[in-house]
Amino acid sequence: MPTDGTETLSLSLVPAAGYQADTQGFSTPIYDTLADVPISATPPTVSITASETALIESTGNTTTLTFSLSEAPPAEGILIYVDSETEGVISEFNVFDAVITGADAPFPNGDVSGFYLRMTEQTATLTVSAFDETTNPQLTPAQALEGIESVTFRLAGGQGYLISQESSTVALTIADNPNSVVIPGNGGGGGGGGEGPVNNPENEFNDTIRNSRSLDRSQRHKPNLRDPGNPGSHRYHAQSRGSR
Repeated sequence: MPTDGTETLSLSLVPAAGYQADTQGFSTPIYDTLADVPISATPPTVSITASETALIESTGNTTTLTFSLSEAPPAEGILIYVDSETEGVISEFNVFDAVITGADAPFPNGDVSGFYLRMTEQTATLTVSAFDETTNPQLTPAQALEGIESVTFRLAGGQGYLISQESSTVALTIADNPNSVVIPGNGGGGGGGGEGPVNNPENEFNDTIRNSRSLDRSQRHKPNLRDPGNPGSHRYHAQSRGSR
């Protein structure tokens, strides 16, 4: 069957009224099949660490996730996949003010439990704080009360890299304030409370999954981890610097 061969997809922001566009564009090769994707004879090994594991919403402290490759990535970069067991957990972070170096802006997976990060340098960092729900006027104080939540991010398998055996996970806690305690009976999987996930506007970030019609679990699936062209339908708007 004839093919077009490897092509390059290039995207860039276009200036318009009300905003300025970053001149930095994005490009990635598009291959016909996985067999066409060049694979290093010895794929680099990726590791992940966190500078701070206890985030406090009221203080706005940050953590820096550092991703390191055992060798420099190819010119097109390497798409790293990071996941957790907590659906929608990415909405717990202030992703709109995230600062990224050494990589393109990350984007979440289908159930917003994790994200993809295309590393363009051997070391990439993602600095982010926890989102303070008390700043959301749609939430009542009871809905904003979560106590202390926990999430563990792990490096997941993908094309073109291996995972470090020593540094493959980071465990974080998110507290409302310095005096927070774990609240029993939280339905969000992390420890916390509020008035439940269904009626809480905080969860509207991914309400298309939670409020959709019932489907068999066999019909629900995460994106193909080996298909960088179909990683998810949402993308962060984040600050990216030094990614080239």
